[in-house]
Amino acid sequence: RLIGMPPALLSLIGRLTGRSASVSRLQESLVVDSARIRSELNWSPDYSVRQGLAAGGLSVGVAAGAFGGVAAASQDALPGDSLYGLKRGIEDFKLNYMSDGADQRGVAYLDQASTRLSEARRLMERGRGGHTLDHESLGEIRRTLSGMTHDASEGHRLLHEAYERDPDRLGPIQALSAFSRSHREAWGALRERLPLQLGDVSEQVSSVF
Repeated sequence: RLIGMPPALLSLIGRLTGRSASVSRLQESLVVDSARIRSELNWSPDYSVRQGLAAGGLSVGVAAGAFGGVAAASQDALPGDSLYGLKRGIEDFKLNYMSDGADQRGVAYLDQASTRLSEARRLMERGRGGHTLDHESLGEIRRTLSGMTHDASEGHRLLHEAYERDPDRLGPIQALSAFSRSHREAWGALRERLPLQLGDVSEQVSSVF
């Protein structure tokens, strides 16, 4: 009997076990048009994804507990580190399966933007003490800042949408204000230290504050 499992959880398991390529091929081979099957065969599954996870002994909570130690260690990983892929996989899982509605997803994106800013600052620290940032290091910083721009922009878009739907709820606007207030100074300090080669991406990041 097949057990329903979110694709993001499969991807997370693949990253943890070092079998990402194999899991990706498995996912591609299992893609089906469920709407067409339901229509042509008048069929629907007799259990939900959540029930399938429970039947297989894999609820989100159990999975989180099983991965807890490695997942916690991955939170300090930087681009290029062995656990960085797992770190990003956990972020994707939280975003796609633990955030409901535009406001929660918007806040999740802002949290990711905050994480990318911290990563960029730590990557720049490698250039202190007389150590010159090489081409690869500059590329990692560029990609990290581009990721921050993307996440912050998505957070702004979703939270503005949530506010426009319900102007009486101030939570979305307060979340945006808190993000800018908490990180504007840190970004300003980091921006002053960025090399000239990153001037273009620097401007992009500044646009989200």
